[in-house]
Amino acid sequence: MKRYILPPLGVITTVLLVGAAASGATAAPDDEPTSVSSIATVAPEVLADAVSPSTTGSRLAIGTASADIVLPEDTSDPVRYAANDQILEITLPASGAAGTATVVDGFVSYDNLDGSSTVPVPKQDGSLQIATVVEGPSAPTTYEYALGLPDGYELSAGDEGGGIAIAAIDKSNLLGVFAAPWAVDADGRAVPTHYEIRGTSLVQVLEHDSDVYSYPIVADPWLGNELYYTPYLTSWNGAFKVNVTPRQAGKDWAGIATWWAHADEIKNKLAASYPSRPASQRWNDNVQEQLYCHIAGLPLSLPEYNLEAARTFLYWEQQVAYKCNYPEGYFSN
Repeated sequence: MKRYILPPLGVITTVLLVGAAASGATAAPDDEPTSVSSIATVAPEVLADAVSPSTTGSRLAIGTASADIVLPEDTSDPVRYAANDQILEITLPASGAAGTATVVDGFVSYDNLDGSSTVPVPKQDGSLQIATVVEGPSAPTTYEYALGLPDGYELSAGDEGGGIAIAAIDKSNLLGVFAAPWAVDADGRAVPTHYEIRGTSLVQVLEHDSDVYSYPIVADPWLGNELYYTPYLTSWNGAFKVNVTPRQAGKDWAGIATWWAHADEIKNKLAASYPSRPASQRWNDNVQEQLYCHIAGLPLSLPEYNLEAARTFLYWEQQVAYKCNYPEGYFSN
């Protein structure tokens, strides 16, 4: 049984701020810009669908303890993400500087003491977006996230798009995916950025060292384990049809070596959504080969994959000429 770092769609996260009561994690003053207000102005989509906890003593809590994000008192300790029997520790940038936690507008921000701040943003779908706010040209151009990986796992670069996966060395499991990096300045201009893998560290390189960008700049690593939104079943020619839309991670992490993970996730989600249906009425070899064809057909096969169980069986390579729908010859149906 495959295990994933992050919880499935709809599982609410419990967020703990370690040591806040003892250390007196502070609230930001109301009369000056904050890292969170900078994100809200420059890249408000980062805060969309966020789990925005309320402060109750040292605990920032929402819902149940199905998954826990433990945010440290300062950056000398890592963020701890625990779910589904897996634990991932993420050491934040400027860990040696021990930037202290500030709670503002329901989010935790760390001043890296180098002209940048880090704001971890838990999402309702169980993903974790760690926003970097670059406040001026003197701030660093590299931001390192040292990862405490489970035994037998490594960081692996995607075939395209710039995403990075946490995958088993023997390719038997995919724990999570960092979506392709991005960065934007205060005027909405894209700032060149990319990831580098240095051992078990993910490093985001942010090329803001020129005079053409306006500050603040917002960038991020975004970690999630979900490749797809929730699939749903309809019918076609007297049999079932699987309809599913890939998330950004599903688009970015589409190399053939990971196609099994795509199929595995969709099958598991269908089983959860339609528990009374036998497996044979949710998935078959025709559906699987159509899925592989749609992945191979990215981005032309977007936005939704429609996978019909009743089609004549063809291997995905044979379907490509028909845009994954034999004999009609178009992607969607």
